[in-house]
This record gives sequence, C-alpha cells and structure tokens, in this order.
Amino acid sequence: MVDDSVNRRHVLAATGAAISVGLAGCSGGGDGDDNGTADLDVPDEVQQWLDDEGANNADSVEDLTGESAVTIVNGEGGNFRFAPAVARISTGTTVTWEWDSAGHSCTSEQTPGESFDTGVQGEGHTFEQTFDTAGNVLYYCNPHRANGHVAALIVEE
Repeated sequence: MVDDSVNRRHVLAATGAAISVGLAGCSGGGDGDDNGTADLDVPDEVQQWLDDEGANNADSVEDLTGESAVTIVNGEGGNFRFAPAVARISTGTTVTWEWDSAGHSCTSEQTPGESFDTGVQGEGHTFEQTFDTAGNVLYYCNPHRANGHVAALIVEE
C-alpha cells in the first residue's frame, strides 16, 4: 500500500515550485523598470518622461550631434513610434518629421523653443523645426500617446 501523505507532499512541493517559477517570470527580468523603457544615459527629466509615458522604441539614444539636419520617422512601419525615439542633436539643427503612416501627429509637451502641434496628418506629410536653444524636447503623437507613441530630443550646445 502507498502512503498517501508522501504523495500529497510531493504534489504540494511540485505545485509550490511551479507557482514560484511562474511568479518569478511575471515579476521582472526586463530592463529594471516597470514599463519596458531602457535606462538611458539621458537627463533625468527625459528618462522620467520616457518611463512615465511607456515610450515605444526608446531602447537607445541616437547621437546626431554635429548634423545640420536630421529626419525622424513618425508612425514607422505603421507602428505607434517615432524613429529614432531618443536623439541628441546640436543647437541650430533642423529636425524634419516624416509621416510613414496616416493618423499621427507631432505635438510638443516641452521644448526650449517654440512649441509645436501638427494636428493629425497622413502618410507622406512632413513638418520641420529648427532648435536654436539647448534643452530637452519632449513630444508625442496626440491620438496614440496612451500607446507609448512618445519621444525626446536632447538639444546640446
């Protein structure tokens, strides 16, 4: 005859181990924060913006300093993201946003210069702005902000 208490203990031990492994997989692992954005070498307010908004595609900083003109794709591949999502630029740089898909906007949350709001535009639309003052530009797509369609520029002297 088999001792039922031994079988119950094995079942309970195995169940406990399975639950522990399952919960461990849900509790982290990613990059150390709750919303999937990477910890980047950026000013604190930029990191906070990316984290709070759950920025898509914000896994690195593109260094575009020294360039007189740069292009950022809005709605890249039909997705809710800017590409690049985070970039360093120099003062005096003209940034052109190009719409890769319809139904997106480009709206400033914070900028060291003139604020901007393109309204919702279609594929092929472009918008440009020159940044003459150093500071952090935080911006988003108005219809898709809640989906993480946000980005930042770090404008340096």
